[in-house]
Amino acid sequence: MEEKIEINSEETLLVGSWKMEGGKMIADKICQRIEKLVENYLRKVAVDKTGWEKLYQDPNDNRYWLLTYPKSEFHGGGPTELKMITQTEVTQKFGLLK
Repeated sequence: MEEKIEINSEETLLVGSWKMEGGKMIADKICQRIEKLVENYLRKVAVDKTGWEKLYQDPNDNRYWLLTYPKSEFHGGGPTELKMITQTEVTQKFGLLK
């Protein structure tokens, strides 16, 4: 059975983490879900000047989501975080109007 990957209306923050398993750093289920969301569900809208922060939009409810790497000191940018942001934040950060 195919699992649903949509974002629930009450969700506003998804924070992934990495764990050591068998001598390797492994992405947890939240990181894996974020990856599926950005690859298969959310629409990419913009990328910041650094290329590290990406803005996505939920096609169902039009909420905006910011993909970041809060532990950027880790190799490859570290685990991901997907946070809902407001239209005001979208305009301030990316210069996009509704």
